[in-house]
Amino acid sequence: MGMIASYQMIDDPKIGQLLSKDEDDIYGEIDAVLEETQDDPDEVIDIDKLWDGLHFLLTGVSACEPTEGDPISEAIVGTAKIIEDEDETFAYVRRERVSAIAEALNGIDIDALIEGFQPEKFEQNGIYPNGWQDEDKEELQRSLKECFMGLKKFYDMTADKKKGIIISVCY
Repeated sequence: MGMIASYQMIDDPKIGQLLSKDEDDIYGEIDAVLEETQDDPDEVIDIDKLWDGLHFLLTGVSACEPTEGDPISEAIVGTAKIIEDEDETFAYVRRERVSAIAEALNGIDIDALIEGFQPEKFEQNGIYPNGWQDEDKEELQRSLKECFMGLKKFYDMTADKKKGIIISVCY
């Protein structure tokens, strides 16, 4: 299966509730919060295994080395982690930061980045998942652009709804 990333809208006060929980209670609380909106397709986006590749395309570095304070990096990895273990990471973006991230995403010329896409650079930098050079370049370009456009739309909708976001990267 591999590591996949999903993004889900959340009311900002619920982020605060999650942050107040101790480690023993946090996973159950996250599950409960995520179950509340999982049935609304407009409030969830899954970018599957492309999270690290999209981060690298947009920032030039792996999502494993995010750039603190960079709204583009934060769009993929969040502004802070709720909890992290060997199987999953949960991070968040508060409502007030979502608008800045949406604005930054709207300023990106994705076509220029896609045009300059070089699978060998992804491979050389150990960008997840492995095998960038083994895949069809045009298919990867299409997938990365589609992933970006979906994420950009999701951040725009989240900003319009004045909500925060929970990000999960898990196996």
